[in-house]
Amino acid sequence: MKDAALKLFLLALSLAVGLSAVEFVLKEKNLPRFYLAHSREGQFDFRENDKGEFRYRNAPSKEIVFVYDGDRIDYAITHTTNSAGFRGREFLHTKGANTVRIAFLGDSFTFGEGVRDGRTFAERTSQYLNKSVSPEKSVRFESYNFGVGGYNTTQSLQLLREEVLGWDPDIVVLGFTLNDAEPMLFTVDDTTGEPVRRERENRVSEGLPDPLPPDTFLFRFRLPRLIWQIARTRKITGQTIDYYRGLYEDGSAGWLEAKKSLVAILDICVERRIPCYVLCFPILFHLDESYPFESIHRKIGRVVEEAGGDNAVFIDLLPLFRGTEDRSLWVHPTDQHPNEKAHDMVARELARIIGKDRGIGSCN
Repeated sequence: MKDAALKLFLLALSLAVGLSAVEFVLKEKNLPRFYLAHSREGQFDFRENDKGEFRYRNAPSKEIVFVYDGDRIDYAITHTTNSAGFRGREFLHTKGANTVRIAFLGDSFTFGEGVRDGRTFAERTSQYLNKSVSPEKSVRFESYNFGVGGYNTTQSLQLLREEVLGWDPDIVVLGFTLNDAEPMLFTVDDTTGEPVRRERENRVSEGLPDPLPPDTFLFRFRLPRLIWQIARTRKITGQTIDYYRGLYEDGSAGWLEAKKSLVAILDICVERRIPCYVLCFPILFHLDESYPFESIHRKIGRVVEEAGGDNAVFIDLLPLFRGTEDRSLWVHPTDQHPNEKAHDMVARELARIIGKDRGIGSCN
């Protein structure tokens, strides 16, 4: 009995020492880390058009500041909009001689949420193209970024018809993300008449604060919190995969609407002989052979190729990102929007393809 008791005591002591060591290591590494969501006050401007239809876009003539929860100190990213409510400098209706104007449509990926001014793939694309133009050619490229956070393909179509074509684009680039098959991000509350955000982000994590473990004695220790965080992340991952796959099932209302709008955008570009490049962004998650949405990319690509013909180019960005550690492309641990590294990769690839099509030489 004494030997058994001694062994039990030594086992308990070893376990306590081991757990204490784990707690010490986790504390030194500040793990697990639970981040707050970034601020986004004053990001949008809500209005009705002359037909009484609800519309929204980025707040005009504003520095939209997002404050992110950092490991050592919070940091801020400024997104500057022009008087029309779009990212960057003022747009000019008058187009200079030999200017190729590229209009970028899309959602927050195109807008460049969490990316500094001048570093979005829209801006960087024209920068790379202009660097690659050979001396004997006087052509100049300029980027007009019409991206608006939360837009789906139907809203991009509306914007193209109602405003973008009026800026006389020579090229249209549509940033297509997999949540483009969702309804509008904002709806009007029937009771108050005020715009309200859809509940989508309560089911699919994106730009939200990290969920916290229960406030009990057990979770005052770091190891149980870490185990809880890992289990919670796996659960959210499974929900996210099921959610996006469901969006693109044959017969899904969201996919049918997105497909209809995508075809309409391509039809407009074909009719006006405006080359259209459709960038298909992957979900920045498991960017290896286990990526779960590759069949969705192929489905979108077939629509572009069938509807756009020779006038459209489908650019699947999954091969570009494949093999890259997904978190290295995120704006923030709680925000899976592409960061400046990802935007630069996209810009280089897009500039290379446009440059090749235009016969202006290779892009550096």
